[in-house]
Amino acid sequence: MKGRERLSGLPYASFYFISFSSIGVLVVYMNLYLKRAGLSDAQLGTAAAIPSLLTILSPPIWGFLADSIRDMRRLMPILFLGAAITFPAMLLTDNYYILLALVVLTSFFYTPVIPLIDAMTLGYISRSGGDYGRLRLWGSVGFIVSTLLFKLILSDGAYETKGGIGYGLLPVFIYFIAFRLMGTGWAFLVPKPAKPETRSKLRWRDLGGYVTLNLALTLAVAFIARAAMQSYYVFFSIYLDKLGVPDSSKGIFWAMGVMSEVGMMVVIGRLIGKIGIKRTILLGVAGVVVRLFLYSLRLPVWWIIPVQAFHALTFTAFHVGLVNFMNRSLPERVRASGQTLYNSVVWGLGGVVGAKICGEISQAFGLFVLFRISSVMALFGLILGILFIREPMSAVDRSQSAV
Repeated sequence: MKGRERLSGLPYASFYFISFSSIGVLVVYMNLYLKRAGLSDAQLGTAAAIPSLLTILSPPIWGFLADSIRDMRRLMPILFLGAAITFPAMLLTDNYYILLALVVLTSFFYTPVIPLIDAMTLGYISRSGGDYGRLRLWGSVGFIVSTLLFKLILSDGAYETKGGIGYGLLPVFIYFIAFRLMGTGWAFLVPKPAKPETRSKLRWRDLGGYVTLNLALTLAVAFIARAAMQSYYVFFSIYLDKLGVPDSSKGIFWAMGVMSEVGMMVVIGRLIGKIGIKRTILLGVAGVVVRLFLYSLRLPVWWIIPVQAFHALTFTAFHVGLVNFMNRSLPERVRASGQTLYNSVVWGLGGVVGAKICGEISQAFGLFVLFRISSVMALFGLILGILFIREPMSAVDRSQSAV
């Protein structure tokens, strides 16, 4: 039985691997390409805000379509092929407004993919059993493998400003197309759902009664930290460029961060049990403060690799702590709405605001000052959290304490 479950889970694990392998290209090289195509840091901040905005806007649209056609597998070829066309189309123009439109379209096609794969995977688990974390882990493996493979497909030399196409990054566009086409074909290998998958209905009216001051303050602190971390997500590859890291090696630094994230996932449950949810979140925010400050010091390039280990705090401790905070604070019937609220406020709006602000700061003062200011911004959030956030109480505990 166990063997059959592992075999039947293979299409989902492989789908995560393929999807994150192509997403690795966008994370590591899209902003670097746009910078080389002539965008200013302020314009880059605007372009980088789009994926965060689309994480709020596009999944509901595609989710509604998935519910309507009763088989979300049919949407996957559209999503994979759409991005396979719009992202490489950036090679054909240096016009800011056309590039911005292509970023919108690329984000529109790629941001819903992981939520839809999550929905299919959870549907499989509900029918056949299994461990979501073990299947989802293959997405991180795909990201790590792809970023390390860039060492083989990109040149170690400096790119040519004039001549050629892609500013030295043409191979990663080809790599992206290959994996998006692979994902298009793989969608037909995922088993047809035994029954229609439906999304949880949001209960915003019911949720309002559980949005306490403590929950609102926690989301505010998380919003600040996420906005500050956009200096990393938007400009890290460009920062490595300034430090003289060749294109072929930039993925190694990104991979080191994801490796620390995966390692932290193994122990995060025990950490929360030992120090509590509040301290886990604050540990993540403290990691943001230290990590961004270290980037601002013009460290020798290979010192950046151990600094990347802070990703275990700035993503894993931060994100898992907040997910647990929302689950603990809200009753089961509105937890899906609570997680949507968290994703929208922190990862969506926080990403949009942070990308735009970081772009303007970098344009005015440069990257190293950007990381210093972002560190101070996160420090403000950390102090706010230390002073005012409390360990979350369950709805049952609150009702009992009120009596």
